[in-house]
Amino acid sequence: MTFRILPAGFTPEVLGALCHKVSRVQPFAKYPFGLMVAALSDQLRHRTNLVVHDDRRIVAYVGWIHARSEVAEAWMRGEGPLAPDWKTGDATVMTVLVADKREYIAQMIRAAAPLNEGRPVYRKRSFADGRPERKSRPITSRRRATQDPSEP
Repeated sequence: MTFRILPAGFTPEVLGALCHKVSRVQPFAKYPFGLMVAALSDQLRHRTNLVVHDDRRIVAYVGWIHARSEVAEAWMRGEGPLAPDWKTGDATVMTVLVADKREYIAQMIRAAAPLNEGRPVYRKRSFADGRPERKSRPITSRRRATQDPSEP
């Protein structure tokens, strides 16, 4: 089966499909509904996301926000809330990633790189099996000369 990776814009149908997808995955299943709907809506409105879909359904999603580096650093240290700065944010923070298959993750990350070129990318990883949260040092995203974000 083939699949495509594309940014999604806001429609009620896409938002509903993403809420359904994300709400079934830990840790997001434990998050307040309003928080998740607001986060996904913002990512769709600002097109700071990639959706992987096969011919029938969404199989993976990654969404991020733009924030100021100081805010992202404080959030990584657990010293403050993460607040988007859509206009002047100089950093990218990956906030939602769900995938039916592990193979989709690396492909989404590669496709997201040119969309965040030159920005440090921050991420935390939570595990459904109870392992402790893992924080990663920021990496600076760079453009791949020949990579088309819609191709796997």
